[in-house]
Amino acid sequence: MPGTLAIDATNTFETALLMSSAPKPKFGASTGEISTNAAGVPQYALSVAVTYLPGPSGRKVSEVISVTVAAQQDPAKDIPAGSPIVFDGLRCGVTEPEARESGKGIRGGKIWFSANGIRSAAGGLRSVEKAS
Repeated sequence: MPGTLAIDATNTFETALLMSSAPKPKFGASTGEISTNAAGVPQYALSVAVTYLPGPSGRKVSEVISVTVAAQQDPAKDIPAGSPIVFDGLRCGVTEPEARESGKGIRGGKIWFSANGIRSAAGGLRSVEKAS
């Protein structure tokens, strides 16, 4: 699936609680390098517990999602774990599915999330750095 989809978080999630935030490790690096976006801005991996608004079945579903945010400093540095947050520019996409080299199964095809920033549900914007 090419491209990404914009997510209307207000009409998707009943709640979004910040669980943790840490620099995102560079894929395949063994030296502790931090991942950056195309503009060289460091990326952070945020774990966010979300509860989806009930669909037609009326059943609530919750899960922890990982959201990548590009910012010069930790976008959650002033937000305590467990606090409700609001996303700025939440998007999702799907990694390209591909057959494993062993011929057993498929890898990829996973949903990923990114955002331009987050803010406390009770306060101001914490990161306004746009991911390129």
